Amino acid sequence: MQTETTRTAERTAFGMLMTLAAGAMDAYSYLDCGKVFATGQTGNFVLLGLRLAGGDWAGVLHYAAPIACFWAGVFLASHLLYRFFAQDRDGWSLGILCAETLLFAGLALLPAGVPDLPRNAVISLCAAMQFCCFRQLPGGAAYASVFCTGNMRSCAEALYLGLVQRVPGERRKAGRYASVLASFLAGVLLGVLNDRLLGRRGAAVIAGLLFLAALILRASDRPRRARA
Repeated sequence: MQTETTRTAERTAFGMLMTLAAGAMDAYSYLDCGKVFATGQTGNFVLLGLRLAGGDWAGVLHYAAPIACFWAGVFLASHLLYRFFAQDRDGWSLGILCAETLLFAGLALLPAGVPDLPRNAVISLCAAMQFCCFRQLPGGAAYASVFCTGNMRSCAEALYLGLVQRVPGERRKAGRYASVLASFLAGVLLGVLNDRLLGRRGAAVIAGLLFLAALILRASDRPRRARA
């Protein structure tokens, strides 16, 4: 029987794997898809505003497309949860991971002539669905599996509460947030190496990370379903 400590470690490791994949996604979209941030959209909003101010309408489309697809991904993920998975969140999360795996595998197989815009659209769609599904670390602590700003705030706040206010458990929580932030950075470094070795075909590596996450999630679901 798993102990609570073991389950907590496994859930933290899973969160780290998701942010590792997200860091690799962002590096891939920036290096191979026309310098677009396809996971977190803040940078795209800034770049969109700059293109609007300069009257660069092609540039506006270049950055508006991933923003629109992120919205679409949230709508799609929510629709799948309520209409296809009947609010079964375990099945929904596994289904989203499988869909992401297939979409990134498809990106790896696209010919070199495919423009950046549809590829960024797919990555943004995947990032949005992942963000909707994976939002909690052990203990119910909220986190973002595809970008860093919220995780940085939560890490700093937990560190303050643990070090200054001496709130029990907060330093441990800060360590979990620090681990997912480090994993995102590791994913970016992996994405750079991926780009140098495989170029556009590097989407296959991201598909492999997502497939591994799906296998882990599936294995962790079996004991819960057996007890149910």
